[in-house]
Amino acid sequence: MLRTKRFKLLSAACFFVWLTPLFAQENYLGKTVSLNVVNQPYEIIFKQISKQTGVVFSYAAFNSQQKTTYSCTKKPLGKVLDELLENKCSYKSRDKYIILDCKDKTPQVKEKMTVRGTVADYSTGKKITDASVFVKANKHSVLTDRNGDFVLQVPKTSGVVLTIAKIGYADTSLWVENGQGALTIAMKPLLKVQQPKEIAVYKDTSVRYMDSVADVRPGKLDSLLESWEEEGRRIWQKLRAKNPNFRNITDTLFSQISVSLVPPVSTNRLLSLNTVNRFSFNVLAGHSKGLDGFELGGLANVTAGNVRYVQIAGLTNIVRGNVEGFQLGGITNLNGGSMEGAQIAGIFNQNLSFCDGFQLAGISNLNHGSAYGAQISGIANINRGFFDGFQLAGVANICNKNAYGFQLAGVSNQVFGVMGGTQLAGVYNSADTMYGFQLAGIVNRARVAYGGQLALINIAGTHHGVPLGLFSFVRDGHHKLEVAYDDLDFASAAFRTGVDRFHNIVFGGINQRNKDFWTIGYGFGSSLKCSEKWYFNMDLTAQTIRVSQDSWAEMRALGKFFAGFEYRPVKWLNLFAGPTFNTYVSDPGASWQPSSFVSKGYIYDRSFSQVDVKSWVGAKFGIRFF
Repeated sequence: MLRTKRFKLLSAACFFVWLTPLFAQENYLGKTVSLNVVNQPYEIIFKQISKQTGVVFSYAAFNSQQKTTYSCTKKPLGKVLDELLENKCSYKSRDKYIILDCKDKTPQVKEKMTVRGTVADYSTGKKITDASVFVKANKHSVLTDRNGDFVLQVPKTSGVVLTIAKIGYADTSLWVENGQGALTIAMKPLLKVQQPKEIAVYKDTSVRYMDSVADVRPGKLDSLLESWEEEGRRIWQKLRAKNPNFRNITDTLFSQISVSLVPPVSTNRLLSLNTVNRFSFNVLAGHSKGLDGFELGGLANVTAGNVRYVQIAGLTNIVRGNVEGFQLGGITNLNGGSMEGAQIAGIFNQNLSFCDGFQLAGISNLNHGSAYGAQISGIANINRGFFDGFQLAGVANICNKNAYGFQLAGVSNQVFGVMGGTQLAGVYNSADTMYGFQLAGIVNRARVAYGGQLALINIAGTHHGVPLGLFSFVRDGHHKLEVAYDDLDFASAAFRTGVDRFHNIVFGGINQRNKDFWTIGYGFGSSLKCSEKWYFNMDLTAQTIRVSQDSWAEMRALGKFFAGFEYRPVKWLNLFAGPTFNTYVSDPGASWQPSSFVSKGYIYDRSFSQVDVKSWVGAKFGIRFF
C-alpha cells in the first residue's frame, strides 16, 4: 500500500543544527593517488590529482609552470602533497578545496605591481576582446580591450600566477615575476565553443503504484507557471550578457570569508560570480558562484551555483542551482534547481525542480518538480510534479500529478492525477482518481473514487466507496426513477441517485383520495444485494403534506422508514414492496390527518400543547426503472 515519505517538519526550528555538517566533511586527504610524471609542470600534476580524487586546487604566488618528476602508487593524497610541495608551500584542506599557502613571508607593503600584456588567438594572431585576465589568489581581474590589451595592478609580491580565460579557448596560466615586461599571450582555440554548463533540472524518478496515471495539466495555470520559469532563465541570461567573467571563467575560485556592500564592491571584487564562499556577509546585496556554509544579506543574495547549509536575506535569495539546508527570505526565495531542507519566505517560495522538506510562505509555495514533506502558505501551494506529505493553504492546494498525504485548504484542493489520502476544503475538492476521503463544504469531484466523500454535492464517474451528501451523482452508479403507492393513498414519483449502498431520494406526490393534498420530500436509501435478482431495500425519508394554495405556517410533517424487498426480472425494471413505520407530527387540529383505516391502527397517538404525534405501521409498493 501507500508509503509515507519522511517529513522534515522540524527543519526551521533546528536552525543551528544546519551548521553541524560544516565540520562533518569527506576526508579527501585520505583518498589514494597514483602518479608517474617525468619533468611535467605542477599544473598538469594538479589536474591529474583532481581527476582521481575530485579535489579543487586554489593557490597564489605559486609558479604552477615549474616542472618536477614524481612517482607513487595508491598513496594517500596528504602524503603525496607533503612530498610534492616539500618546503615550497604549505596547504590547507577545506572540504574538496586544497588551498596552497605560498605567500611571501616578508612584511607586506601597499605597493602594487603592474602586469601588462596583449592576448591574441594562437592560430590567427587576431586580438581577443573581453578575455578575463585574473589572479585567483586575491581575486584581482581585468578584461582585455578591443585591441586585446590589458593592464592589471595587484599587490606587490615576487610574482603572481596569471590566468586568462575566454569562452571558446583553453584557459591559460603563467607565472609573472615582478618587474617583468609586457606580455604577449597566445590562447589556443577549442574545437567547439564551450558554453557554460546549465544546471541540470532534476527529474523525479520515483516509482509508485499510482504513477501510471496520465499527466493531465490545467492549460491556463500551466502556461502561467511556464512563463514564470522562463522569466527565471532570462534573469541568468541577462547576468551572463552583462558579466564577461561569468561567461569566460569555468574554474571555481574559493573564499573563506566574503564581505560585500553591493556587487561588485566586494572582497571578491569582479570575480564574485566565480567564487564559492564559505562565509558571506552582504551589507546590501552580494553574488557568488556558490555557498558552502553561511550567508547573510541585508537585502539580497544572488548565487550562480549551489547553496549548502544556511542562507538568509532581508528581501530575497536568488539561486541558480540547488539548495541544501535552510533558506530564509523576507519576501522571496527563488531557486533554479531543487530544495532540500527548510524554506521560509514572507511572500513566495519557488523551485524550478523538486522540494524535499519544509516550505512556509505568506502567499505561495511553487515547485516545478515534485515535493515531499510539508507545505504551508497563506494563499496557495502549487506542485507541477508528484506530492507526498502535508499541505495547508488559505485558498488552494494544486498538484499537477499524483499526490499522497493530507491536503487542507480554505477553498479548494485539486489533484490532476491520483490522490491517496485525505482532502479537506471549505468549498471544493477534486482528484482524477481518489484513494481515501474527501470532505468539502460544497462539492467533491473524482473521476474514480475508492473510499468516502462527504459534501453537499458529490460527483464521480465510478465510485467504489460511499458518497454522503445532499445530492450525489455517480455516472456508473445508482440512477432510478420510481413510481410508488402507499397506505395514505399518496401516489408519488421519485428520483434516486448515488450508489446502491447509499443514495439520495427526491420525491413528490398527490393524494388520490383528496387531490387538494400533495407532498414533497427527501431522504436516503440503501439497496443490499441478496442474490442475482433479489435485493433488500431500506429507506428513511421526510416529507411535508400541503394543501393547494395554503399557508406554509401550519406544520404537517411525516417521517417514514421503509424496509422491503426488490425483485429485478430484467436489468432496467424493478418491483418492490414492504412495510413502513410512520410518524406524523402536526399542529393540533391540522387540516390533513391520516385516513380512517390508519387511524384505527395507531401504535402511538398523543397530543401535546403545541403538536400532535401519531405513529403507525403502513405499507408501500411500486416499480422502478433503470
